[in-house]
Amino acid sequence: FILTILNLYSVNRHYYGNYFYQPNIIKVASDIKVSKYKYLYLFGASDLIYPLSGKLPPQKTYLPSLPWYHHYPPYKNQLLSIMDTPDTLIVVDTNFEVDNVKLIYSSSDIYNHIKTNFELIESADGYDFYTKK
Repeated sequence: FILTILNLYSVNRHYYGNYFYQPNIIKVASDIKVSKYKYLYLFGASDLIYPLSGKLPPQKTYLPSLPWYHHYPPYKNQLLSIMDTPDTLIVVDTNFEVDNVKLIYSSSDIYNHIKTNFELIESADGYDFYTKK
């Protein structure tokens, strides 16, 4: 009985949180959750935003935002096609890096497509939010 009490005490004494959910991700996801947009594409932003916001990728097709995929023409063409899905919010993490190179530079053609064909509606905490023009 004493060992059980001591074990329960030691478990309750320490905080066991989810260390994957950073405060800025939770805030962005909660803002997106109440948005009017049906679909969401994350360019460099954490994939945790999809389930936290309750939004699906356009055409229900998950395509990760990693530069080595972006340089493969069939992948890139499919990505550009799904981004044009109506009622889609595009979230760009302007600080996301792979191998110390920002994604907005390593995949600049996709980033330029976003900036050219979509309208910047808000910027907050290193995230840019775009919708179709």
